[in-house]
Amino acid sequence: MPPFAPSERVILLGAGATLGSIFPPGFTPECRPPLNADFFTQLQRITSKHQKLIRQVMSDVVGLFGSNFSLTLEEYFTQLEFLAEAVELTPAKGGAFSTSDLRTKRERLMGALAAVLEMSTDVAVRKGGGCELHERLVGELEAKDTVITFNYDCVLDHALRRHGAGKWGTRYGYTIPTEYTIENEDAWDADPPASASTKSIHLLKMHGSLNWQVSDSEQHIKMKRRLHRTNGILSSPSSRPFGTSGRWINIYSELSGGTPSARSGTRDISRLSDSPSRRLISASSRSSVLRLPSQT
Repeated sequence: MPPFAPSERVILLGAGATLGSIFPPGFTPECRPPLNADFFTQLQRITSKHQKLIRQVMSDVVGLFGSNFSLTLEEYFTQLEFLAEAVELTPAKGGAFSTSDLRTKRERLMGALAAVLEMSTDVAVRKGGGCELHERLVGELEAKDTVITFNYDCVLDHALRRHGAGKWGTRYGYTIPTEYTIENEDAWDADPPASASTKSIHLLKMHGSLNWQVSDSEQHIKMKRRLHRTNGILSSPSSRPFGTSGRWINIYSELSGGTPSARSGTRDISRLSDSPSRRLISASSRSSVLRLPSQT
């Protein structure tokens, strides 16, 4: 069990939280942060780099489902997993697909996801500064508040690193198990970092994160300083990035219902609106409401 001491304030962030990001004026990303349904549209908007990878991924999809395919990102990933497992269980040889081919397609898809997130969010943070809304959210959060997100991107992570002095630290914030060693831990620490779990905001990234690189031994995690494809593709704590298996995911499952303190910490959850037009980030708990001041 990782070090984790939640309060009763919990925020749940979906893809709309990243899609609605407000970056400083003067910078226009090549593509928007992807939703599940428009991932392939956003991928094809990238023109400055990753062209070989993009061509390969689009060729993979068209080869499997035809030029008029209608698939979401998660549907495609699920189909690749299903096909790979089916081929592996089929005794006959010489079929249209091999397990290794399908696994390679999956790895390319993960690389493409990393590329879209790089071009839509990471480049914006590095060149234009952080998201105004996420920075305001971090300013309102307190130690032991918990953010649960299903997003891979690091827009909130950047805001915590830059504006979470004294209340955010890599190990305690991500609730990394104590038996793990962490490489480049300070790359995502605030200055100064939180000194204990009870003094840190908690960020639970249920599907994995673009800045995590987990070793095969599952006892070491590298915090990536640069998130783009050349430093490694998207890493997840689970062997199935869109699934719910894997050591970390199981730990998160325990936290959501395994102990009295965890149950009380997740009693009330308010979802951040998926509509990008919403400009207030709020979270409600049993007895209080956390709300950012409205913009004038």
